[in-house]
Amino acid sequence: CAEYQLASTLLKRVVESKLLPLLQHLDKGVPELVASSAFIRWASAPEEEGGSAECEADHWHYYTVLLPLYACELLLQPAPTRRSRRRQLLAKGDLFIHRFDLPTSLRDGCYLVLKFKDSMLSCLTNTAPWHTDLAKEGDADAQWALALQLQQRDASASEVLRWLRSAAEQGHADAQACLGERCEEDSLSWLHEAALQGHRRAQRALAERLHVQGNRAEAQKWLRRAAEEEDLQAAELLVVCLVREGEISEALHWCRWGAGRGSASLQHRWGLHLLAGECCTKDEAAGLAWLRRAAEQGHPEATNNLGVALAIGLGIAPDLQEAQRHWRAAARLGDSYGAANAAKDAANTAKSATVVMSEKQLAELQQLMKEVNELQEEAQGEAMKQKVAPLADLLRQLRDSAAPRAPPSHDAHDAPVPRGVTAVARASAAVGLGGGEPFILRDAMDWLSGQKVLDFMPRLMTACGRDVVAYEIQGKGMSAQSMAAPFAQYIQQLQRSDVGAAYLMSSDQLLERPELQDLLQSPEGLAVRGDMPPLPHWLTVGGAGAKTLLKRDPVVTASWTMLVLGSARWSLLPPGSSPSLAGPPDRWGDTRSEEDAFNREWPEVWTATQEMGEVLVVPPGWWYQMLLEDRVLAISAQFLAKEHQPLVAKELPSLGCLGSD
Repeated sequence: CAEYQLASTLLKRVVESKLLPLLQHLDKGVPELVASSAFIRWASAPEEEGGSAECEADHWHYYTVLLPLYACELLLQPAPTRRSRRRQLLAKGDLFIHRFDLPTSLRDGCYLVLKFKDSMLSCLTNTAPWHTDLAKEGDADAQWALALQLQQRDASASEVLRWLRSAAEQGHADAQACLGERCEEDSLSWLHEAALQGHRRAQRALAERLHVQGNRAEAQKWLRRAAEEEDLQAAELLVVCLVREGEISEALHWCRWGAGRGSASLQHRWGLHLLAGECCTKDEAAGLAWLRRAAEQGHPEATNNLGVALAIGLGIAPDLQEAQRHWRAAARLGDSYGAANAAKDAANTAKSATVVMSEKQLAELQQLMKEVNELQEEAQGEAMKQKVAPLADLLRQLRDSAAPRAPPSHDAHDAPVPRGVTAVARASAAVGLGGGEPFILRDAMDWLSGQKVLDFMPRLMTACGRDVVAYEIQGKGMSAQSMAAPFAQYIQQLQRSDVGAAYLMSSDQLLERPELQDLLQSPEGLAVRGDMPPLPHWLTVGGAGAKTLLKRDPVVTASWTMLVLGSARWSLLPPGSSPSLAGPPDRWGDTRSEEDAFNREWPEVWTATQEMGEVLVVPPGWWYQMLLEDRVLAISAQFLAKEHQPLVAKELPSLGCLGSD
């Protein structure tokens, strides 16, 4: 876009003698109009199949005038729904004039664009004061625009809400959606009003809140309507829901639709389906092409899987060098599988280049080569020599790639190698407890997994929705802002959570309601001993990127954590580790640390990835910290199994406690 000031004498004369009188004639309510800017704009249609740019209203200029320099196409959207869009064909020399309240999008073509405001002062201060008068007269578009401007000027929340509500009560969909997203008491009804008008962001937000409340069918209905309004985020969420419900055919329809409109996530999914031929015709070349398009948009998983496809040779000849490049790129984007593939491939390359041998093995190889060479020289006849020759060549290649084994390194700066936590089935819980190490238990709490989660969520919200909970919004590093709100409102606000502003709440009060006790049975073998007092259940709810504090429970108890929703990573430190403490431990060793186990190398660190429906068991004396990779709802409790008594007896002396009873 090349900008030009109104310096051209010819253009200035045309504006003053032709355009300004015409605009004044169109709207006699504006006493003065001033041309604020003029520029040439080139526009092109989106490249993606069926895609189209967003239509946006320019609230900062009273009038916009478009003069196409050759035949062009303009996209107009007079109503919230994208179905209201229509194309306006403009011939060379046509003049198109619209006010601040009409959302438009320039399509293929070249335009002379002129912007007008209501006074020279508005131009100099970059303001739009006409909205105030129009808002007072009841113009809903002006009320909406005024609310946005007040918000940008850090006006009081009550003033912003007053104008938003005035516009919303007149049926302004953008204002209704904005009110709904601000978590007002009547937010659900405002979102519903905007959604009924086809406002796709409101439809998506409404679906997310209905899903949290457990109303799955209604949530899918609104996701589907938002996707029909070409909301790619809604389509991505809809595909996830449909896959979980087993409705693969419709999920593939939206995968293909979203991939064609530029969704990297759906391009990745559709590419994997084509590569595998899963519920569709197998097409490795097309699948590879979709993975490549998603990777070009910086999608981490697609970048890693593109590397895998190239290494295997799906749809193309194997290319390990190109695969390694994509794995490294995926690692830079934060994909753990990409990092692992890059490291493993580098290690395999090193192993293929050298064969590590001890001095004794090297000496034996030299002796074997000597004997084979002598055998080849003594062989009678050409046929026998040809039989011995391949063995001699093989030994020669082995000698050329051999390298002596290096002595063991005792460098204090060697990076520690994390140990992975083992996953076991429910029937093997006793074996896991006896090992004295953390482990993940699968299928241990059937009453809080799968479809039964949908029964749990409405009961939880009914029982605890009005209870005020303390939560924090975690910034970069370990900084956090403490907040409080009713639990139901916190759940609504959770959709704002993101890395760098991650929401986290943990409470030992919410699950104490009698109406929830039948859902809080401990997994088999992980219950509190009969001679111990009942211990509370903790509820943790947070968004992606949030971290719990690094902590150690009382050394007389172990703990279990059930992931009802989402996925999480864990860092665990064995007994004897000594992170700096946030405060003195209590008599039984219960304490916290302000250190971040995910950003520091420890002499021995264990790692675990926990998925929905799995239970992580942490033995007595261990430190642990959780990093949320998705929106997470987790339930945890302490217990002591008989298998842990030797561990407790070992830890008690370090706390100055006597005995092991």
